[in-house]
Amino acid sequence: MVRWRSWVLLFVVSAVACSTSAPSQPAVAPAPATPQTTPPPAAPVPPATRVPPAVETSCAVDADCVVTTDELVDAAPRTHACCPGCTTHAVTLSWRTRFRAWCESNPAPMCPPIGCAMQQMRAVCVAGQCTAKPVR
Repeated sequence: MVRWRSWVLLFVVSAVACSTSAPSQPAVAPAPATPQTTPPPAAPVPPATRVPPAVETSCAVDADCVVTTDELVDAAPRTHACCPGCTTHAVTLSWRTRFRAWCESNPAPMCPPIGCAMQQMRAVCVAGQCTAKPVR
């Protein structure tokens, strides 16, 4: 038991002696800290305003009209133009083509999930305006 204590005492004395050596170089005072100016955090950038083409419904014959269930305007945060929706819209075929091209170049930031039962509709031209009517 005495030998074991001797070894522990020798180890502790050696460890203390090795860790308390004199500094090899004189201490140098650190340079004074220069105040750092950090720029203020940037304000959040609002999402860009998306303006789809104005809806066109003028027609001459039924073939000028089509139905779409895409959202036609942004109604953030609920939904965005170009997202599938739960409302049927009757529009001109030429407008829908331009709208789809606009949607390709201006995608919606996000589209919410939808779950709605919708009656099947068809587009007809009534008094010069595209109108959605139920399919019979």
